[in-house]
Amino acid sequence: MGKNKPVITKHWDIPEEYENDILYQTLTGEIIHPEAKGLLYLCDYDFNTYDLKVVRAISFKCPMAALEAYANIPNPESQLARGNTIEEFHRELEQLHKNMLNHEWRKELTKYL
Repeated sequence: MGKNKPVITKHWDIPEEYENDILYQTLTGEIIHPEAKGLLYLCDYDFNTYDLKVVRAISFKCPMAALEAYANIPNPESQLARGNTIEEFHRELEQLHKNMLNHEWRKELTKYL
């Protein structure tokens, strides 16, 4: 992505002041709004292969709204990243993405589902 403005394919219109920023993407390829502080992945889990498929990604500007949505979704496979600051959110999101792409982490997830 770098300095080029990414092509927006989903529901966000990125304000011009962010056009030169490095923007984060969801695992489904959607651009995350640069002011977002929370991301909720609705997922399906395969207990045989330990695959964790993202069905939908929902981003939030308010980290508490993300936590509330996560708490009220009857889908234990769902995953959440949030932070009180944008930087904290980005760190947590990067770790969540590493985890979700790690087979051993997904296998361990079975114990909690």
